[in-house]
Amino acid sequence: MKTNAALITHAQEFVTSGGSPARYLAVNGLNAIGGLRTNEVLRKEEWQMLDETLVGVARQRLIGIGDLISRGLSFNLGGLGILLSQYEQLGDMSAADVDYAGVTDGEKDSVTFTLVSVPVPIIHKDFSINIRRLEASRGPNAVGAPIDRTQIEVAAQKVTEQMEEILFNGMEGTGAQGGGIQSGAGVTTQNRLYGYTNEPDRNTQAGGDWGTATNPQTDIINGIGVLEGDSYFGADYVVYAPTTQFNQLRNFFTDGSGDQIFDRVRRIQGIQDVRPGDRLTAGTGVIVTMRRDVVDLAIGQELTVIEWETKGGLMMNFKVLTAIAPRIKSDAANGSGICTLTGI
Repeated sequence: MKTNAALITHAQEFVTSGGSPARYLAVNGLNAIGGLRTNEVLRKEEWQMLDETLVGVARQRLIGIGDLISRGLSFNLGGLGILLSQYEQLGDMSAADVDYAGVTDGEKDSVTFTLVSVPVPIIHKDFSINIRRLEASRGPNAVGAPIDRTQIEVAAQKVTEQMEEILFNGMEGTGAQGGGIQSGAGVTTQNRLYGYTNEPDRNTQAGGDWGTATNPQTDIINGIGVLEGDSYFGADYVVYAPTTQFNQLRNFFTDGSGDQIFDRVRRIQGIQDVRPGDRLTAGTGVIVTMRRDVVDLAIGQELTVIEWETKGGLMMNFKVLTAIAPRIKSDAANGSGICTLTGI
C-alpha cells in the first residue's frame, strides 16, 4: 500500500481542526481500509481533491453525527472486523439505609450489568470514472475540471444522509436484512439498531403546532420535565427539529420584543443548542441528553473513499464508505435521556 506524506499532513490538518465532523474523517489510506487499495492510478493532488470534497460534504450534512463527535461521544472500534459493538446496561441498588448509630448491618446489594449488543453496518455508495475521461482531465490540454467533483459529492451526500437516517430513525430488521451483517454472525432480535425516534424506552411528549409562537417553549419545557422525571438532569439538552418546524423557529414574536422563537428557546435553562434534524419526520422533534449513558457512536471505519480498477484498467471504480453504529441507550429501569415531541 502506498502512503503519501503530503496526504498525512493533509489529514492531520483536518484532525486538529477541532469541534467538527472533520475530526472523524479518514484521508486516503491512513487506516485499516487503506489495505484494500493497491496500484493507485490517481495522483496525489487528485486524491487531495477527492478528500477535500468528501470533507466538505460531510461538514454540511453531518449534523446529529457531528454533534456526537464534537462532544466526545464517539470511540473507535478498531476496524471493520467488529460486527457487533457491546456495552453494559447498568442496573441499580436499593435505597440507602438510615439510622443513628451507623453500626447496624445494612442491606447488602450489588449493581447488575446487562450486556447489550448493537450491529455495526457498512454504509457505502459507489461511482466510477472512465480512464479516458481521467486522462483527458490531465496535462496542459486538459478539458474541464481535473476530476469531476460531482460524482463524489453525490456519493458522499448519499452516505452522510444514510448515517443521519440511522441515528434519528434507526435501521429496521435484524440479521442480514436489518443489521447489515451476514447470517451466522450471531445477530438476534435484541441486536436491532435503534435511533432517537424508535428506541423502545424513549420518552414521548405530545406538543402543539409550532406555527404558534408560544408552543415551542411550552413543548420543550414539558419535554425536559419528562426527562427529569426519569432522573436525566443537567444542562446538556440538544433539541432537534424537522425542517418545517426548524424554519418556524425563525419567526419573530409580535409583542414588540424583537425576539425570534429561537432566542427564547435557547434561553430555557438546560438547553445547550437547537439544531436542524433533516431526517426527522415533519411534526416530530427530539430532545437528547448529550451524555455517554444516553447515546454514543461506535466507529468501525471512518468515512473514506477507496479505489480499484476493472476492464483491464479502463474503468476506475470508487466507493465512499463508513462503518458506524449509533448506540441509543436506556437504563435497567427503562429510563431514557431521550424525549420525542409529537404533533408539533
